[in-house]
Amino acid sequence: MLEYLLLLTTGFLGLWYSAEKTVDSSEALIQRLGISGFTFAAVFVSVSTGLPEIFTAFVSTMQKVPELSAGDIIGSSLVNMTLVLGITILTAGKMSLEEKEQRLIKASCITVFTAAGILYITGALSIHITLVLLGLYAAFLSRFRDSYFQMDEHEGENLRLGALKTGLGLIGLIVFARVTVFSAVSIGELLNIPVEVLGATVVAVGTGLPELAFEITSVKKGDYDLALGDIFGSTVVNITLVTGLLGAMNTMVLNHVIPVLAMILAVSAGVFLLSRKKSFSRIDGAILLGLFILYILFQLF
Repeated sequence: MLEYLLLLTTGFLGLWYSAEKTVDSSEALIQRLGISGFTFAAVFVSVSTGLPEIFTAFVSTMQKVPELSAGDIIGSSLVNMTLVLGITILTAGKMSLEEKEQRLIKASCITVFTAAGILYITGALSIHITLVLLGLYAAFLSRFRDSYFQMDEHEGENLRLGALKTGLGLIGLIVFARVTVFSAVSIGELLNIPVEVLGATVVAVGTGLPELAFEITSVKKGDYDLALGDIFGSTVVNITLVTGLLGAMNTMVLNHVIPVLAMILAVSAGVFLLSRKKSFSRIDGAILLGLFILYILFQLF
């Protein structure tokens, strides 16, 4: 037990350190590329912080238990829009939304709602559903087509160095997230916590730790657009791209995650309505955090 507690502590410390370095290098990279923080996080960082879910999808397929990955991916999508977004808003106190950010948040919510609705109605993953999910992800990316690069011709070397530092920071986030999840699951097994409860809670939250670490660090540095871009971008990546990749490798029914999909439908619709206020308040953050607690209680009981 002691060694797992030490691993857990190491994982958390490593997450926060990696997050701080990643945010610092991301800020410098954004300035050199000439694109918005929201776009950078939603398009690039979101895929990187989503690597734990992608990795889990491939491993679960190899071990012939893809249902575990489906639960992790769908659960992580809900965790992002409740726990991660809620804590991010509470940390910030109040987050004002610029018009462009507001449009992209609404586009993210519509994409998540549509994907969750399709999965809820069909209750299965197939090649046809996979194509639809990947199409939704492509449509989401098209929202960023007006982004542009304004890099000076002499910035090439600095750009490569910035990209390298950002990449190393993201790798650190992923590695320490895996360490944290492994130790937490091991402690749960020693305490005889059921595997299905661990999967729906510890694993789903654990694979969302890179996002949470990145978001809190971004908010503390005042980079709200980075935090929001990663939250919504990661949620879209999970429920479209990663779920689509899992569906390309496996055909399965999704009965065990139907209640979670129903909750994602409600939360994504709610966040869409909240974003119309042009800001997120502490009350909004508390509501989202409360929904996450309800989700955990539902899983436990």
